[in-house]
Parts: sequence; C-alpha cells; structure tokens
Amino acid sequence: MDTNQPAQTRPPAWKEGGNFDHNRHMAGDDGAYRLLFEHMAEGVAYCQMLFENGRALDWIYISVNEAFERLTGLEGVNGRRVSEIIPGIRDADPELFETYARVAQSGQSEKFELFVKALREWFSVSVFSPQKGFFVAIFAINSERKLAEEKLADALEFHKRLLNEAPVLIWRAGTDAKCYWFNSTWLEFTGRTLEQELGDGWTEGVHAEDFDRCLKIYLEAFAGQRPFDMDYRLRRPDGRYSWISDFGIPLHDLSGEFCGYIGYCFDITGRKSLEDELRTSLDVANAATRAKTEFLANMSHELRTPLNGVLGLSELLSYTPLNEEQIDYVHTIIESGEHLLSVVNDILDFASMENGSLSIRAEPLKVADLIKASLDTIRKTADDKGLALRCEVVEGTPERIMGDGHRIRQILINLLGNAVKFTARGSVVLRVATTIDSGRRFLDFRCEDTGIGIAPETIKRLFEPFMQGELQMNRRFGGSGLGLAISGRIAKVMDGSITIDSVPGRGSTFTFHFPLEASPSLSPVTPAPGKSDLAPPTAALVLVIDDDKPSSTIAGKMLQHLGYRVQFAADGVAALKGFAPGKFAAILMDLAMPVMDGLEVARAIRELEAAAADRVAIIAFTANAMPGDREICLAAGMDDYLTKPCKMSDLAASLAHVLK
Repeated sequence: MDTNQPAQTRPPAWKEGGNFDHNRHMAGDDGAYRLLFEHMAEGVAYCQMLFENGRALDWIYISVNEAFERLTGLEGVNGRRVSEIIPGIRDADPELFETYARVAQSGQSEKFELFVKALREWFSVSVFSPQKGFFVAIFAINSERKLAEEKLADALEFHKRLLNEAPVLIWRAGTDAKCYWFNSTWLEFTGRTLEQELGDGWTEGVHAEDFDRCLKIYLEAFAGQRPFDMDYRLRRPDGRYSWISDFGIPLHDLSGEFCGYIGYCFDITGRKSLEDELRTSLDVANAATRAKTEFLANMSHELRTPLNGVLGLSELLSYTPLNEEQIDYVHTIIESGEHLLSVVNDILDFASMENGSLSIRAEPLKVADLIKASLDTIRKTADDKGLALRCEVVEGTPERIMGDGHRIRQILINLLGNAVKFTARGSVVLRVATTIDSGRRFLDFRCEDTGIGIAPETIKRLFEPFMQGELQMNRRFGGSGLGLAISGRIAKVMDGSITIDSVPGRGSTFTFHFPLEASPSLSPVTPAPGKSDLAPPTAALVLVIDDDKPSSTIAGKMLQHLGYRVQFAADGVAALKGFAPGKFAAILMDLAMPVMDGLEVARAIRELEAAAADRVAIIAFTANAMPGDREICLAAGMDDYLTKPCKMSDLAASLAHVLK
C-alpha cells in the first residue's frame, strides 16, 4: 500500500492503523441505504483500488452485501485485500485489474462480461466510481446465457466450417439475387477467388449455351421465392467445362421474411457422360430394331408375294377337274405353303412382341366356335397319325366371352398342334372349364396328350424363343421353336398365362388360363365381317391394281370365280387415268407399287370423289403384314385390308362386307 497517498484520496472510513468503521461508513444518517444495499439481488462490492507508481496493485473490499457473498462464495472479505482472498487473481485476470483501475482513476462507468477464472463463473458486471480511487462493482451471474451464447457461437462456427469444407459446391444469395458467399469447394472447383465470384461474377463461368436458360430459371425462382433446380456447365480452372446440378432453396427468417437463397451444386459430369453413352447405345439399339423391323417387313413382303402365287394357284387348281393323284399333289402343295406361311407369321409375331407392338383386340366370341375352329385345323393331322382327338366342355362353361378370337385360336392351335406332333399313339383331349384363382375367374383350356412328355429341367426353357424340348427333338419333329414363346407372351398380354404339367414317357398337359374379366390390354373393335352367302351385284366391275403379274392374275381369277367382272391396272398412275366415280364397284389394290404407292392412289381417288355422289370401296390387297399396316390403310381412306396370300373365301367375305 502506498503510505504516501494524499489524505484526500483515502477512504473516509479508513483509519490509520488499519481499523475500519464499517457501520459508520455504510449507515450514515439514513439506515434505508444500508437496507437497500443488503437486500439487493445483485452482488455489490464497494472497493478501494491501491496503486503504486500509477499501477494498480490490489484492491480492498470496503464493504460487500450478502448477494455478493452468495454469488461468489466469498465470505468475510470486508476490509481485506483481494490478493489475500483469491491469491494470484491479478495474473489470472489482468483485464479485470485494468478495467477497475481505469474506472477508479477516471470516475467513469463501464459494463462488461467477466469470466472469473478463479471462481469459474461468468458475471455481468457494472462498475462505476463514486470518487477517484474508489469503485463500486455490481455483479450478476449470467453463466447460463454466456454458455448458451458460446454453444451457439460454436455451433455457428461448426456449421460454417461444415458448409465451407463440404464436398459439394455451396453458394448464398441475398434478396437481390446477388451472391455474397461461396464455399471453398466452389472456389476450388472454378479456380477463382471469392471477390471474382461475388455478385454476378460467378455467371462468367457458365457455358454460353446454358446461360440464357439458367438465368431465366434463376430469376423466375427468385421472383416467386420458389425452389429450383437446373443443370448447366461450369468452367474449370483448366478451361474445360463440367456439368453441375444446382438446387436453390429460398430462406426465411424467424418472422417469415424472405432473406435470400442457399444453393447446393453437385458435379454430374460422370452421370451426363453415362447418359450420353446410354443415349448413343439406345440410338444404336433403336436403329438396329428399325433395321430388323424393316428387314422382317421386307422379308415378309418378299415371302408372301410368291406364297400368294403358290397358295392362290393351288386353290384355283383345286376347283378344276383333277384325278386323285393330282388332288393329293395339290393338297400337299397347299399344306406346305400354309406351313411356310405359319412360320412367316410366327416370325412377324415374335418381332412384334420384341418391339412391344403386339396388338390385342376385344370382340364377342362364341366359345364353341373357338373350339371347333381350333380342332378342325389340326384334325386331319391327328387322323393321319391315328390319334383320338376330342373335346370335353364342363357344364357351366360360358357360351360367349370377350377377347381376340384370332389370338385365342392361335394359342389353342399351337397347343393342340404340339400335342399331336409329340404324341405317337393314344389321344389328345381339350378340356374346357371355368376356374377361380385368387378371387379371379378364368376359362381354362386344358390340352392333355399321351405323348413323350417333358423332363422337369426342360420345362422352364420351353417358353424361350427358338427352343424345343431337346435339340434332337428339333431335328426329329421340326418347327421354328417360336410357337410356345409367342403363345406365352400373347397369354401374358391378355392378362392370362400358360402352365405345364408333364411326366416323361406318359404325356403332358398344357393349360391356357384365359381371364374372364375385361383385360386392360384389350381394346374393343368392330367385329370382323363374316362370310356372306349373298351373290355379287350383277355385272359388278372390280379394278385390280397390282404391279406383280402372278398376284394380279390370281386376284382376277378368284374374282371371276366369285362372279365379278375384272379390269386390271399395272400401277397407280394407270389406274387413275382409267378411274371415274361410279365406274367400279370396288378396287382391290396393292400397296408397294412403282411411281405411286397404294396409299397415294387411295388418297387421290378420294379427292376425285369429293364432288361426286358415288364412293368406290377400296380393299388393300398387300403383302405388308406388319403391326399397324391395317390402321395405316384405313387412315388413307381404304375400307378393308387383306394380306397376301389370301383365300378365296376371305376375299368373298371382304367384298360382301364393303359392298353391303
């Protein structure tokens, strides 16, 4: 203590010799001040700062209240130096001494927060000087708030570091759509400084081809305060561009006010490259599919055209006087031609299923007609092998169903044909009954045979394309190996299925489960025209337009056999020259012709008829038998569609339909 301190700077209650009259100093003339002092919630300490050569050395607690003792845990401090009470506090908290000394010397007041290391507590301190050399400190513990603030600061620092060091590109923008922050990952990605990217600077790195599109998305999102996402190319330090996917999210403060955006960007260059590769592969695959489809369409056309000559002339020949040997030859030619035609049809069906273009139609059908037509088709083959072929229909089977008659017959004929093919002796039985499975009603067609049977390990391969039971069976029994594959897929498209139960050496049972509920795959169509017993109109003239001489000849002979008069045109141009509204009852027209194809001719004829009252019936007579060809013909103004080769009965039915 500086004993040379001027008397006027000594505390009025301090007496030489160290005696301190606390009661006199604090009570004064009014005990109310003491009462207020003692009962304040805050801790209050009245102190004298001790100096030596202008440097604060210590302070003396002149008087403290009970709250001070309670908050600090210090007792009996009145009249004692702080260095005696808390040794080393000056070195532990030098700022505290400086603050108290500054206030005691200047006579000003200060407020600050203080962490007293010796006490391990945070205090909110208000200090003022009642006179020079003295100060009053008012203490309030705020450790909980301070700790909360520290935790918040730590959390903010952690999240800031997390955002800054995250492996994704992150940006922040204000309400004016200007960016004011980018994380270090963004800056490393672009190779630019924060100053270069701020504001609109970042847009300099956006690829020119993407700039306008992205800017439009960006500004529209800000205007509507909506989330957005966009892909664009961003320049790298080496000048190359990488694709990034940018997701922008609007931000709002606690009051709900819009306060800008935060964006997260991901490098998707690898994904884009993979997409490009897949797109290229898809283009190649589609090109291959188109090439295959075009090839099959061309092959179908090239095969059907000569088959039309073979089967057409064979049918015409069968109507002429023949001996038994010649009749047998004709039947053999017809059977061989129809077998080849079935192979062509199978290949086209398989190609249609591969392309996903297999069409299924819905029409009212008589179950008895389906069964009879299917059995009649393979009955001769069964009779030739000495097999018993019969059908058993269980009572309660519906008389009519809705479905695609052609496709149902196709399945039944395939199942029955296979049964006959792989059965040397015994019988083939078709059993028809309704069943219920998982609450759904089905019409089951069970084809049972007493043939060679199928090994269990072979059954699972039967519905694979180009497969039969064994390779040896391919050579022994023949066939394309497509029948079951096609039948299985047709059944699936109909929302049905085909199951197999077989015992090697004892026979097999193939069951076609046809759903009786309306299938979503079926689209209603107008029932196809049936055969008509009506005679053709007297002296009705039909124009045959076909550049293929055999096909034209066969069509003409069939028409003449049916009682029509015939006129021929080798191409569309010649046909239009000889055409006049009302001249012809019908036109039988090929599609693939030189100069003008059949579709062009049909449209031209409809235009010529626009001002006329008469409208000629046009029937497509074509080897184009791919899915969609029929619809294309009808859209061009034709009235019906026949594929080559065509039976005379089918031609008669079509003419009767369009001329009725």
